[in-house]
Amino acid sequence: MSEIQELKELVEGTNRDFKEFRRKNDERIDALAKNKGVGELDETLAKINTAIDEKAEKSTKLVTELKERIDTLETAAKRPSTYVPDGRGGVKELTLETAEQKEHRKAIDTYSRTGQGLENLRALEQKALVRGSDPQGGYWVPDVVSSMIVKKNFETSPMRQICGQLTIGVPAFVYGTDLNQITPLWEGELENNGETAAPEVGIGRIVAHTLRARPQASQELLEDASVDVEGWLGSKAADAFSRGENLAFVTGDGIRRPRGFASYTTAATSDATRAWGVFEHVATAANGSWGSTTAGSDKCIQLVHAMKATLRGGCTWVMGKLALGAARQLKTSGGNYIWVPAADVSAVLESPILSTSGRLLGYPILEAEDMAAYTTTDALAVAFGNFREAYMIVDRLGISLLRDPYTAEPQVKFIYRKRVGGDVMNFECIKFIKFGS
Repeated sequence: MSEIQELKELVEGTNRDFKEFRRKNDERIDALAKNKGVGELDETLAKINTAIDEKAEKSTKLVTELKERIDTLETAAKRPSTYVPDGRGGVKELTLETAEQKEHRKAIDTYSRTGQGLENLRALEQKALVRGSDPQGGYWVPDVVSSMIVKKNFETSPMRQICGQLTIGVPAFVYGTDLNQITPLWEGELENNGETAAPEVGIGRIVAHTLRARPQASQELLEDASVDVEGWLGSKAADAFSRGENLAFVTGDGIRRPRGFASYTTAATSDATRAWGVFEHVATAANGSWGSTTAGSDKCIQLVHAMKATLRGGCTWVMGKLALGAARQLKTSGGNYIWVPAADVSAVLESPILSTSGRLLGYPILEAEDMAAYTTTDALAVAFGNFREAYMIVDRLGISLLRDPYTAEPQVKFIYRKRVGGDVMNFECIKFIKFGS
């Protein structure tokens, strides 16, 4: 079976599952209205929810693999190559690698396996000055491995899918904030109604904090392995960076790490009257619950329309898997469900991370398990916002590698280090559902 056909079956299966989900949920609503037990129906709905989530995960994995394969083919097609006899009656491909690149790659591999050649490696880095390196910091990761780490880090960190991103060459990103607007005055031909108030300007600063990953390997493995040591270590580093920074982008306190958007204070007041630095929330009026299916739907609609119309087009829902499962039960007073799965394969291929989770009120959903559990009283478990305008992630140039054969002997510890920051830039661009009264 081809990958596209498998993806098609997953999408069609999700749509069938949701039809059954709606039928059982309608039965549950009727049973509650008649004061009947719903325990069995709750179990059935939970199983269907799990099946939908599993299909979404398979779809995401499948599309990611397809994309990686396409990227590999495109890279190979663009790479300058030559073909020479292989000595067995055929030909083999030789990549046209520069002498400097070849020497640099060999030096990295030698350093990773044996710890030797550090001075030579430093000299090569200072000579090469590859894009993204910082010669003052001793950044000895080959450009191709550094790019792979960044690419995988982007793909596996959900918040990087939707937030603004900037690479900086200084310790912090400093920006100005316009905290209010100029109010124009209507005047006649010869009238002068006074000066308009000047806008209030503030200063924001996002610091690049240090994040480390410490994968380990035995010295024997490094000496004997025929695998790509650089790629394997880079993959481990990317996984560790992804887990660490994604948690910080959501809940970080800003102390030695990024400040997460869900760490700020919220209030049930509009943009016109709320203080800067405070997000708006809409409360469900039910502790740890959406309330009734129609009440939860009404709150979602209220939240969407609390967002300025000019910002709504780029908005995304952000929530955990449990909150999403509960949101699938929400329906309007007219009986329409506000969550729908991806319509077809083309929708999933267009945006694999967002489309596999379906849409809520027509807006894409990003599953982020670092969001609070909605069953907790007063939890800010669901966010809706234009995150590209609201939240900025800053990456400091360079990824460094330090080889430590001592502290975990007989394992060799590889310490990858990067500097990353993140913070909110616009407090009108994200709003929350608060699961409390």
